[in-house]
Amino acid sequence: MLIRLPALVKAIINVGGVGAESLLETTLQLLYKRTGSTANPANSRGICTSHMLGKLVETTLAQQFLSTAEAEHKLHESQNGFRPRRGTRDNTWLLS
Repeated sequence: MLIRLPALVKAIINVGGVGAESLLETTLQLLYKRTGSTANPANSRGICTSHMLGKLVETTLAQQFLSTAEAEHKLHESQNGFRPRRGTRDNTWLLS
């Protein structure tokens, strides 16, 4: 899939009229936390919304990098927070 991904992205850009530079753009939306004044930005939290094609490319590449690193044993056994079926709780015994 990694080999076919650039062709897929190019096809979507050509058909959908999406410019490659738009994949790097994001929009920051402020969400009110329901506490305090709405005029105070500290009472909101920011959410970035990215282009869906960019998210697809990012997710696919991340999966490819992780599976390659797993297959080639490039990750230490204690790196668990971002790996499937592992969590940071698996390492709490190291701290106690």
